[in-house]
Amino acid sequence: ETSCVVLPSDLVIIAGSLSKNGRMILETLSLAVFQPAGARGKQLMDSTTLGSSSFYSAISQLKKDGLIRQDEKGDPFFITDEGRKRLAGNDSNDSK
Repeated sequence: ETSCVVLPSDLVIIAGSLSKNGRMILETLSLAVFQPAGARGKQLMDSTTLGSSSFYSAISQLKKDGLIRQDEKGDPFFITDEGRKRLAGNDSNDSK
């Protein structure tokens, strides 16, 4: 037997895709104000206005996908070259 669950498209995340929240974090990290020093977690969360669970879920996925990196001590966060490429539209896996 099989089953199907219908979800709104903004809740569907394809493996390796960039979610709406993930895109927001990448766009924020790409701002000149966070170059080259990066952004502390609290600064980033405040700038994106995401709630903590949404923020940390997106951060976790972005790190897993290699789109952001963290300092060895945890803060600050930096956008990677791969993250910049994803923002520039060089990847067709983004979800809406």
